[in-house]
Amino acid sequence: MTNRLPLPKVVYLMHNPDAVQCTHKIGIANDAEKRLVDLRVYAPHATLMGLREGGHAEERRLHALLHSYAVGGEWFDLRDYDVASLGFESIDEFYAKRTHLVRGAGIDNQKMKSRETNLRKYHEHRKHQDGHGERKHQYDVARNADPGVRAQRAQQYAAHRSDPAWVAQKRFQDRQYYEANKDRWKEYSSRPEVKERIRSYELKRASDPVRKAKRAAQAKERRERNQAIARVASAYAYAMAGVEQ
Repeated sequence: MTNRLPLPKVVYLMHNPDAVQCTHKIGIANDAEKRLVDLRVYAPHATLMGLREGGHAEERRLHALLHSYAVGGEWFDLRDYDVASLGFESIDEFYAKRTHLVRGAGIDNQKMKSRETNLRKYHEHRKHQDGHGERKHQYDVARNADPGVRAQRAQQYAAHRSDPAWVAQKRFQDRQYYEANKDRWKEYSSRPEVKERIRSYELKRASDPVRKAKRAAQAKERRERNQAIARVASAYAYAMAGVEQ
Protein backbone atom coordinates (compact mmCIF):
# COMPACT_ATOMS: atom_id res chain seq x y z
CA MET A 1 0.00 0.00 0.00
CA THR A 2 1.45 3.34 -1.06
CA ASN A 3 0.91 6.51 0.89
CA ARG A 4 -0.43 9.34 -1.23
CA LEU A 5 1.22 12.69 -0.67
CA PRO A 6 -1.11 15.32 0.84
CA LEU A 7 -2.54 17.76 -1.67
CA PRO A 8 -1.39 21.40 -1.33
CA LYS A 9 -4.02 23.68 0.13
CA VAL A 10 -5.64 26.11 -2.29
CA VAL A 11 -7.73 29.19 -1.56
CA TYR A 12 -11.27 28.95 -2.91
CA LEU A 13 -14.08 31.44 -3.53
CA MET A 14 -17.63 30.10 -3.32
CA HIS A 15 -20.92 31.87 -3.99
CA ASN A 16 -24.27 31.15 -2.34
CA PRO A 17 -27.01 32.90 -4.40
CA ASP A 18 -29.75 31.98 -1.92
CA ALA A 19 -28.21 33.90 1.00
CA VAL A 20 -29.24 37.40 2.06
CA GLN A 21 -25.90 38.40 3.65
CA CYS A 22 -23.53 35.39 3.63
CA THR A 23 -23.16 35.50 -0.15
CA HIS A 24 -19.48 34.54 -0.58
CA LYS A 25 -17.13 32.18 1.25
CA ILE A 26 -13.34 32.41 1.15
CA GLY A 27 -11.42 29.52 2.67
CA ILE A 28 -8.75 26.91 2.04
CA ALA A 29 -8.98 23.22 1.27
CA ASN A 30 -6.97 20.37 -0.17
CA ASP A 31 -9.83 19.73 -2.58
CA ALA A 32 -12.18 22.67 -3.12
CA GLU A 33 -14.68 20.60 -5.12
CA LYS A 34 -14.98 18.19 -2.23
CA ARG A 35 -15.60 21.16 0.09
CA LEU A 36 -18.31 22.36 -2.31
CA VAL A 37 -20.09 19.01 -1.97
CA ASP A 38 -20.10 19.47 1.83
CA LEU A 39 -21.36 23.05 1.52
CA ARG A 40 -24.26 22.04 -0.71
CA VAL A 41 -25.81 20.09 2.16
CA TYR A 42 -27.19 23.37 3.54
CA ALA A 43 -26.63 25.61 0.47
CA PRO A 44 -27.80 23.47 -2.46
CA HIS A 45 -27.22 26.16 -5.12
CA ALA A 46 -23.69 27.12 -4.03
CA THR A 47 -21.07 27.36 -6.79
CA LEU A 48 -17.28 27.35 -6.85
CA MET A 49 -16.28 30.62 -8.52
CA GLY A 50 -12.49 30.29 -8.52
CA LEU A 51 -9.23 29.12 -6.98
CA ARG A 52 -5.80 30.53 -6.25
CA GLU A 53 -2.62 29.38 -4.57
CA GLY A 54 -1.24 30.65 -1.27
CA GLY A 55 -2.58 28.48 1.54
CA HIS A 56 -3.18 29.95 4.99
CA ALA A 57 -1.15 33.11 4.35
CA GLU A 58 -3.19 34.06 1.27
CA GLU A 59 -6.44 33.26 3.07
CA ARG A 60 -5.50 35.55 5.97
CA ARG A 61 -4.50 38.32 3.54
CA LEU A 62 -7.86 38.16 1.75
CA HIS A 63 -9.77 38.09 5.04
CA ALA A 64 -7.89 41.19 6.21
CA LEU A 65 -8.50 42.92 2.86
CA LEU A 66 -12.25 42.25 3.04
CA HIS A 67 -12.72 42.70 6.79
CA SER A 68 -15.28 45.50 6.23
CA TYR A 69 -17.43 43.05 4.24
CA ALA A 70 -17.15 40.21 6.76
CA VAL A 71 -20.34 38.64 8.09
CA GLY A 72 -18.86 35.88 10.24
CA GLY A 73 -16.17 33.22 9.96
CA GLU A 74 -15.23 32.72 6.31
CA TRP A 75 -18.42 34.35 5.01
CA PHE A 76 -18.56 37.78 3.35
CA ASP A 77 -21.22 39.98 1.76
CA LEU A 78 -19.55 40.85 -1.58
CA ARG A 79 -22.62 41.84 -3.58
CA ASP A 80 -21.27 45.41 -3.95
CA TYR A 81 -17.63 44.37 -4.40
CA ASP A 82 -15.74 43.69 -7.63
CA VAL A 83 -14.98 40.00 -7.06
CA ALA A 84 -12.98 39.79 -10.30
CA SER A 85 -10.36 42.12 -8.78
CA LEU A 86 -9.43 39.44 -6.22
CA GLY A 87 -7.57 37.48 -8.90
CA PHE A 88 -9.27 34.09 -8.61
CA GLU A 89 -8.89 31.76 -11.60
CA SER A 90 -11.61 29.48 -12.92
CA ILE A 91 -11.31 25.82 -11.96
CA ASP A 92 -10.35 24.62 -15.45
CA GLU A 93 -7.82 27.42 -15.91
CA PHE A 94 -6.30 26.81 -12.47
CA TYR A 95 -5.66 23.11 -13.04
CA ALA A 96 -4.59 23.59 -16.67
CA LYS A 97 -1.69 25.82 -15.52
CA ARG A 98 -0.68 23.44 -12.71
CA THR A 99 -0.25 20.01 -14.21
CA HIS A 100 1.36 18.70 -11.01
CA LEU A 101 -2.05 18.91 -9.29
CA VAL A 102 -4.64 16.19 -9.80
CA ARG A 103 -8.13 17.60 -9.99
CA GLY A 104 -10.58 15.83 -7.71
CA ALA A 105 -7.88 13.64 -6.16
CA GLY A 106 -9.35 14.17 -2.72
CA ILE A 107 -12.81 12.89 -3.65
CA ASP A 108 -13.54 9.24 -3.03
CA ASN A 109 -16.48 7.75 -4.97
CA GLN A 110 -17.76 5.81 -1.98
CA LYS A 111 -17.74 8.98 0.13
CA MET A 112 -19.56 10.83 -2.64
CA LYS A 113 -22.33 8.23 -2.61
CA SER A 114 -22.44 8.46 1.19
CA ARG A 115 -22.78 12.27 0.97
CA GLU A 116 -25.64 11.95 -1.52
CA THR A 117 -27.41 9.58 0.86
CA ASN A 118 -26.81 11.92 3.78
CA LEU A 119 -28.09 14.86 1.73
CA ARG A 120 -31.31 13.00 0.93
CA LYS A 121 -31.76 12.05 4.59
CA TYR A 122 -31.09 15.66 5.61
CA HIS A 123 -33.85 17.01 3.33
CA GLU A 124 -36.27 14.32 4.57
CA HIS A 125 -35.41 15.33 8.15
CA ARG A 126 -35.99 19.02 7.35
CA LYS A 127 -39.35 18.18 5.80
CA HIS A 128 -40.34 16.32 8.96
CA GLN A 129 -39.06 19.18 11.13
CA ASP A 130 -41.08 21.72 9.13
CA GLY A 131 -44.23 19.66 9.68
CA HIS A 132 -43.41 19.38 13.37
CA GLY A 133 -42.93 23.15 13.56
CA GLU A 134 -46.37 23.76 12.01
CA ARG A 135 -48.00 21.33 14.44
CA LYS A 136 -46.22 23.00 17.38
CA HIS A 137 -47.37 26.43 16.16
CA GLN A 138 -51.00 25.24 16.06
CA TYR A 139 -50.60 23.81 19.57
CA ASP A 140 -49.13 27.09 20.86
CA VAL A 141 -51.96 29.12 19.29
CA ALA A 142 -54.58 26.89 20.92
CA ARG A 143 -52.74 27.01 24.27
CA ASN A 144 -52.40 30.80 24.19
CA ALA A 145 -56.14 31.09 23.56
CA ASP A 146 -56.90 29.09 26.74
CA PRO A 147 -58.15 31.56 29.44
CA GLY A 148 -56.74 29.40 32.23
CA VAL A 149 -53.25 29.39 30.73
CA ARG A 150 -53.37 33.14 30.10
CA ALA A 151 -54.49 33.82 33.68
CA GLN A 152 -51.69 31.61 35.02
CA ARG A 153 -49.07 33.42 32.93
CA ALA A 154 -50.42 36.81 33.99
CA GLN A 155 -50.19 35.74 37.63
CA GLN A 156 -46.60 34.54 37.18
CA TYR A 157 -45.63 37.78 35.41
CA ALA A 158 -47.25 39.88 38.15
CA ALA A 159 -45.28 37.95 40.77
CA HIS A 160 -42.06 38.61 38.83
CA ARG A 161 -42.85 42.31 38.45
CA SER A 162 -43.22 42.64 42.22
CA ASP A 163 -39.68 41.34 42.73
CA PRO A 164 -37.18 44.27 42.51
CA ALA A 165 -34.24 41.94 41.84
CA TRP A 166 -36.04 40.34 38.87
CA VAL A 167 -37.00 43.75 37.45
CA ALA A 168 -33.42 45.03 37.74
CA GLN A 169 -32.02 41.89 36.08
CA LYS A 170 -34.59 42.08 33.28
CA ARG A 171 -33.79 45.74 32.58
CA PHE A 172 -30.06 44.97 32.52
CA GLN A 173 -30.57 42.09 30.06
CA ASP A 174 -32.83 44.21 27.84
CA ARG A 175 -30.26 46.99 27.80
CA GLN A 176 -27.47 44.59 26.87
CA TYR A 177 -29.54 43.12 24.05
CA TYR A 178 -30.43 46.60 22.76
CA GLU A 179 -26.82 47.79 22.77
CA ALA A 180 -25.71 44.66 20.91
CA ASN A 181 -28.36 44.93 18.18
CA LYS A 182 -29.27 48.63 17.88
CA ASP A 183 -27.21 49.21 14.71
CA ARG A 184 -28.73 46.21 12.99
CA TRP A 185 -32.26 47.25 14.02
CA LYS A 186 -31.65 50.80 12.84
CA GLU A 187 -30.48 49.61 9.43
CA TYR A 188 -33.34 47.11 9.13
CA SER A 189 -36.09 49.55 10.21
CA SER A 190 -34.84 52.18 7.72
CA ARG A 191 -35.74 50.00 4.73
CA PRO A 192 -38.82 51.30 2.84
CA GLU A 193 -40.53 47.90 2.72
CA VAL A 194 -40.09 47.46 6.46
CA LYS A 195 -41.44 50.95 7.17
CA GLU A 196 -44.50 50.20 5.06
CA ARG A 197 -45.03 46.87 6.82
CA ILE A 198 -44.77 48.50 10.26
CA ARG A 199 -47.17 51.29 9.25
CA SER A 200 -49.80 48.86 7.93
CA TYR A 201 -49.44 46.73 11.06
CA GLU A 202 -49.94 49.76 13.34
CA LEU A 203 -53.00 50.87 11.36
CA LYS A 204 -54.43 47.37 11.62
CA ARG A 205 -53.85 47.31 15.39
CA ALA A 206 -55.33 50.79 15.86
CA SER A 207 -58.54 49.76 14.07
CA ASP A 208 -58.98 46.53 16.05
CA PRO A 209 -62.12 46.94 18.27
CA VAL A 210 -60.98 44.28 20.72
CA ARG A 211 -57.67 46.05 21.21
CA LYS A 212 -59.42 49.42 21.57
CA ALA A 213 -61.64 48.04 24.34
CA LYS A 214 -58.64 46.48 26.05
CA ARG A 215 -56.66 49.73 25.92
CA ALA A 216 -59.65 51.68 27.30
CA ALA A 217 -60.01 49.21 30.18
CA GLN A 218 -56.28 49.47 30.93
CA ALA A 219 -56.43 53.28 30.89
CA LYS A 220 -59.42 53.24 33.24
CA GLU A 221 -57.61 50.87 35.59
CA ARG A 222 -54.54 53.13 35.60
CA ARG A 223 -56.65 56.21 36.37
CA GLU A 224 -58.41 54.46 39.26
CA ARG A 225 -55.10 53.19 40.64
CA ASN A 226 -53.49 56.63 40.43
CA GLN A 227 -56.51 58.22 42.12
CA ALA A 228 -56.35 55.67 44.94
CA ILE A 229 -52.63 56.34 45.41
CA ALA A 230 -53.29 60.10 45.44
CA ARG A 231 -56.01 59.71 48.09
CA VAL A 232 -53.74 57.60 50.31
CA ALA A 233 -50.87 60.07 49.88
CA SER A 234 -53.14 63.02 50.67
CA ALA A 235 -54.51 61.32 53.81
CA TYR A 236 -50.98 60.52 54.95
CA ALA A 237 -49.85 64.13 54.38
CA TYR A 238 -52.78 65.50 56.39
CA ALA A 239 -52.10 63.02 59.17
CA MET A 240 -48.43 64.02 59.36
CA ALA A 241 -49.42 67.68 59.49
CA GLY A 242 -52.05 67.06 62.18
CA VAL A 243 -54.78 68.61 60.09
CA GLU A 244 -58.22 67.05 59.81
CA GLN A 245 -59.65 66.70 56.32
